[in-house]
Order: sequence, then C-alpha cells, then structure tokens
Amino acid sequence: MSQDNSILNLLNIKDENIEISKVENQISYVGGKKRIIKVLHGRLTYRLTRCPQCGFSSIVKNGTRLTKLLVTSLTGQETRLHLRKQRYLCRNCGQTCGAHTPIVMPNHSITNQVRIRINELARNSLTAEMIAKLVGVSATSVQRTIYMGRKAFLEHRRLPKILCFDEFRSVHSTFSFICIDAQTHNLVTLLPDRLTKHIVDYFLNQYSLTERQAV
Repeated sequence: MSQDNSILNLLNIKDENIEISKVENQISYVGGKKRIIKVLHGRLTYRLTRCPQCGFSSIVKNGTRLTKLLVTSLTGQETRLHLRKQRYLCRNCGQTCGAHTPIVMPNHSITNQVRIRINELARNSLTAEMIAKLVGVSATSVQRTIYMGRKAFLEHRRLPKILCFDEFRSVHSTFSFICIDAQTHNLVTLLPDRLTKHIVDYFLNQYSLTERQAV
C-alpha cells in the first residue's frame, strides 16, 4: 500500500481517484486566536469519456478548481483536505463540468463523514456551539447539517391532536422554540427565537382556524 493510500485509509477517505501530494501544518487565525491545522494537498481526476450534457465523446481536460474540505481527524487537530478537482471541457457543446467525489456532496465543503459525526454528537444532546467547537465548523453549519432533509416535517398539512413544545438554548445563548407531535415525536416546527409574537404569527400563517381548533 502506497503512502498516499495509507493516509486516505487512516482518514477513512474512500475514493481511488484522489491522490495526496503533500501533508503539512498551517497556522490559522479564527476570532483573533491562533491555531494550527493539518492540511492535506490532493488532486481528484479521472477519465471522462462522454459529455454529460450532449453525450459526445469530445471531452478534454480544462484545468482544475481548488476546494477546501473539512475531514475527520485522528488526533483531534482540525484537518482540511485542499482538493484540486479536475475540470473538463466539451468541444462539441462548449459546456464545462468538474470531477465529483462521493466523500462530499456537490457544492459543499463539509465531507459526509463530518456530517455523520455532527449527527452522532447531536444525539448525545450537545449544544450546537459545543459541537461546532469539537468538529471545527460554525454553529450555523451544525444546525443546517442536523436539520438537512427534514423539511417535510416542517410542513404538516394538519396539526397533530396533541402538541409538545419547549424552549432550548441554541446559538450564542439565544433561546429557540421547538414543537413536536406528542404521539409520534415528529418535528412540527423549529423557530429561531421564543418570542410569543413570532410563535403566534407562525401558527396563524401556517394553519387555518379549523386546524388550530382541532388540537
């Protein structure tokens, strides 16, 4: 096993199209505080035979684009993968496209393994701020990751017969409002603050009088 493959294997990065060229420590300043992060320099490239737009086999390589990804760490030190993704140009239709990797969603900088880690910490009832410090992302990114793909729960056609609601400390000592179905425990809504006016406005705008009276 090559040294590059060993590094990828230790970090649980499973993509044979990624090659690591260098590993180094870099100094980063966040909020005026100095910290040292581990940076892996890599390249993502593979042979693309046909254009995904027109289907013609007139694809040529067309430079690279740098993407800075957050990956999990073995030692607790923040680790980033500076990945140069291959770009391709179709000489038939003139469209360009880039190489993709299964370790991260398109147009995102937080890898899937970090998203899994965030959700694991959230199950232990840690606050968004605490998870952000442990993982190395912002509290907003933590909340966005936790509630990703759960939009369907926020748009009930009718309100449950029994509601449970409470307030909890979310970001920067701010209290948020949460409401769930008492029987299924599905999320009904999550509001960024606990102000009565905003809570009342939400239910008035989202549900009819008949629906509210059925609770």
